[in-house]
Amino acid sequence: MKIVIYPEYDLWNFALRSLKEDPNVELYPLNSYCSTPQIAIRRFLPNYKAPASFLIGRRLRRRLSMLQDSDSVILCDYVTYVGLMAAIARCVKAKTPLHLWLWNPINHKDPNISKLINNIEILRFTIHTFDKKDAELLKFHYHKQFFPIRVYQEVPVSNIYWSDFYFLGAEKGRAHILHEISNMLSGYNLDFKIAKNLSEYITYDENINNVMHTRCIVDIVQSNQSDLTLRPLEAMAFRKKLLTNNHNILNADFYNRNNIFVIGHDDWEGIGDFLNSPYVAIDEQILRSYDVLTWINDFK
Repeated sequence: MKIVIYPEYDLWNFALRSLKEDPNVELYPLNSYCSTPQIAIRRFLPNYKAPASFLIGRRLRRRLSMLQDSDSVILCDYVTYVGLMAAIARCVKAKTPLHLWLWNPINHKDPNISKLINNIEILRFTIHTFDKKDAELLKFHYHKQFFPIRVYQEVPVSNIYWSDFYFLGAEKGRAHILHEISNMLSGYNLDFKIAKNLSEYITYDENINNVMHTRCIVDIVQSNQSDLTLRPLEAMAFRKKLLTNNHNILNADFYNRNNIFVIGHDDWEGIGDFLNSPYVAIDEQILRSYDVLTWINDFK
């Protein structure tokens, strides 16, 4: 059995939704299994190594204590919550495998990062990441980015378009790049949603609805990110064109110049031909390698 403990955000609920049908996986959105005081302690005292009863609800503690050596725990994205990891480690048996999955790049400028990683590994957690650079530099286990691709393979591609180019994301230093792109794409129907605060975010289901009704997804990576965001996987799942500034995508197994326009590599004068050319189907085996079921099966 694989126990997946994750933040109860709509993106996580969306990404893991199809795993609910897997008899070998149990999903636990953490806050649903914690009281308000437990959530507060975890949030405001992330390094506080309190008894497990201070940080984790009774039902989840009991379930963790029942796990055997052949089972495993996957904790998602709680990289700075050492106290939570310590509590989980105390709940399980000594040989039950513990994994930490990172869905964001590591801040290498943080002077405390080496100490943090050391503390996590002392607690028996194996650290996994989607970012190849972080995996190489910090000796983490590398997994491909993932998305519930199989769920959407049979969904018909919409021929009703609300936009020619669509972007959704936090500002994260990308506003000036998106402004330049907007100027370059003058004359096209653009839908760029740059969220600067929580009130400007839309749900992930709303985002997917916008993705399904655009001709091309825009992907602008952060300066410290070397690997894929979710946008290329959204493009694959819904058979959409992709406009990106990530040059590493040229080496991706799914790269096809008919489907992906790379800023700084491809000629802007060809953007119209790119947008209007047919989408080229991607090999089924490649698609499956990015699916959430492949991701979960990589954890042993």
